[in-house]
Amino acid sequence: MDNRDDTDDRDDDEVNFDEEPKDAQEGAMDNSDDTDNTDDEVVGDDNETEGAEEEFMDDEEATEYEQQIPSMEFQTLEDAEKFYDSYAKAKGFSVRRRDLRRNRHGVAIGRTMVCSREGTRDKVHIDKEGRTRQHRKMTRHYCKASYTVRFDRNKKMWVVSKFERKHSHRCCNEEESQFLRSHRNVSEGDKALAIGMRQSGIKQRNIVQFMKNKVGGYENLGYTPKDLDNVVQQFRTVDDDLIGDVNRTLGYLQSKHTSDAGSFFKYTTNDEGELGNLFWSDSTSRADYHFFGDVLAFDACYKRNRYNRPFVMMVGVNHHHRNIIYGFAQLDNETIPNYVWLLNTFLECMNSKMPTSVITDGDKSMRGAIATVLVGVPHRLCIWHIETNATTAVHNKEFVSAFTYLAKARISIEEFERRWEHLISQHGLSANKWLQDLYADKLLWAEAYLKDMYFGGLQSTSRCESCNHWINGYVGTQYSLQRFVQGIDEALEGMRFTEVQDDYTSRHTRLVCKHALRTWEMQAESIYTHRTFAIFKSELENEASYVLAERRTESDGTETFILKNYMNPDRIRRLTFTTSNQDLKCECALFESKGFPCRHMLTVIKNMGYTALPSSWFKLRWTQNAKTLNRHPGVGGDVGEKVGRLIRHGGLALKCKRLCDIACGSESAFNHVSKTLDDLTQWAIEFARERTDNTTPANPPAPLRSVKDPKIGKTKGTFKSARTASGKSLRKCSKCGKYGHFRPKCPKQSPKKGS
Repeated sequence: MDNRDDTDDRDDDEVNFDEEPKDAQEGAMDNSDDTDNTDDEVVGDDNETEGAEEEFMDDEEATEYEQQIPSMEFQTLEDAEKFYDSYAKAKGFSVRRRDLRRNRHGVAIGRTMVCSREGTRDKVHIDKEGRTRQHRKMTRHYCKASYTVRFDRNKKMWVVSKFERKHSHRCCNEEESQFLRSHRNVSEGDKALAIGMRQSGIKQRNIVQFMKNKVGGYENLGYTPKDLDNVVQQFRTVDDDLIGDVNRTLGYLQSKHTSDAGSFFKYTTNDEGELGNLFWSDSTSRADYHFFGDVLAFDACYKRNRYNRPFVMMVGVNHHHRNIIYGFAQLDNETIPNYVWLLNTFLECMNSKMPTSVITDGDKSMRGAIATVLVGVPHRLCIWHIETNATTAVHNKEFVSAFTYLAKARISIEEFERRWEHLISQHGLSANKWLQDLYADKLLWAEAYLKDMYFGGLQSTSRCESCNHWINGYVGTQYSLQRFVQGIDEALEGMRFTEVQDDYTSRHTRLVCKHALRTWEMQAESIYTHRTFAIFKSELENEASYVLAERRTESDGTETFILKNYMNPDRIRRLTFTTSNQDLKCECALFESKGFPCRHMLTVIKNMGYTALPSSWFKLRWTQNAKTLNRHPGVGGDVGEKVGRLIRHGGLALKCKRLCDIACGSESAFNHVSKTLDDLTQWAIEFARERTDNTTPANPPAPLRSVKDPKIGKTKGTFKSARTASGKSLRKCSKCGKYGHFRPKCPKQSPKKGS
């Protein structure tokens, strides 16, 4: 059933369009046929009754200005049309461009414009049988107001050949004129601004509020909120069905290669031609991996976009102890082959540089892939996940507390084994299957076995969860893949701005140094970033809690230092010093696992008479100069170019801000600057296009093939701990001891009599 009736009465009729009459003849201007046929053909009581408003007679005398209109002449047809548009807006009615007459050569020779309420709705639509759709509101009212211009070949001007000023209806007052369709138009500037704001995650109602406040009220917008919403929606949905979300996403990633030659992406497809796995990274993330890619943490999460596929972030930590992201991936599902593909692709992106260590949540597929690809790389399980699962597997708070302390204790392996055996025996848990399996994996989580390996101070995947929380502010569960990728780019900009701000603070501000060992403190403050210095200062302040109990020289020439805690003599630390290479090692292994000296090492060199800290103790990755290019061979030149780009962008932004402040002082200055900026923007676009045409990327991406959008996936169903989001324990069913229901609805509950 075709319910698309009412077509002569829709708002769309009031937009500008050309219509060439079939019987138009060269050079002829028949002024007797200026009105729509509906005026002559549809004049009946039925139509007049249908939706007609009260009778209105326009008996107002013509103004002096209106009396001059029939004798007006214009240089161009566009000028003639603009004049009638302006007149209609001032008078309070909307216009339609009805007839455009042309000669045999296709040249326009005449134009008729009418009031938008000219004519009436076709009777066939009103009387249509079987109609289910509600009628649209009627706007046509037999209005005869019209305006016709023709081209005078003698004068070479456009002249007014007919002007009918009277209307069959009341015109709008000044307050109502803002709703007239032909006078509503979203400017190109507002379109671009609204689309940009929507892409940045700003809600539509907030965009409208911003636009309204910018011009001082809804009446000054020049369009309605719905018009602006239509513009944004049209941009978001254009060609969705023809192009496809995945194809637009891949096109977006490929287009980034033009401005960011160091960007990288790779994908796979399944047997049905749908997107399988996707990995992407930009030049800054790749450079960050070369600077800080010693520890790699990654975790999978769901419900990040409309496809509900596993989303993986490859996360690390920078010299300010903040999160950095090396790359992103959306996987088809969590299987060993897919994780193998991810790790191999990640290494390909990072020029085969292996991480020093890896941290995951213990997923079996991840573990299998790490054992296959990252051979020999120390792998650590997230201690937070282990502690959470222990709470569920062993319902004993005292045990869980003692277990957590033991798991994190920086003690010897012998001491760990002794304490573990005592802990299990004390609580009678030797038969617990979960603890047996956990103990079998002790090399992956016990600090006693991992303390000599470098993990940068990371013991969990909490940084992945922190990054996920950050990303949540820029993406949504219903986002398309393209919008999702763009949102991630916006989130990265915020993270990188914070890093630049941290760099500025560390390099251009100083911290107060008042410790007794002020020389050491000032030396560390001038080298470390502020956040790293805070960690070092904690060790320095606790250095005095240890005293030298014994110092002896061994047969191999090494020196052994025995330290005791001043308040707790049972706390003993053993350190060895090799004279040949000036290497000092502490059994706590803080330096080896985190990269900065412990309090015990500071106590030893104080007793040895050191006036300055050894330069070898300052790991480059924790210093203010961690991202110095000439100290990191193998890093591409993209970083230097990006720094230059940021500097140039900041300079132009500062100048533009000053220009805006001045130009907004008057309307004439605003219009002049707006036009000049439009011209400059067009020049910049042409310049960039010419530069792109003359520059061939070193490694241009391969041409894209058409890829289908993936189906919406299901979560893997990972084990959930029996705790609420606030951390409180969930209630169990008192009948069966399981979660998810209570005794009244327990499946094991005996049915009541008579039921």
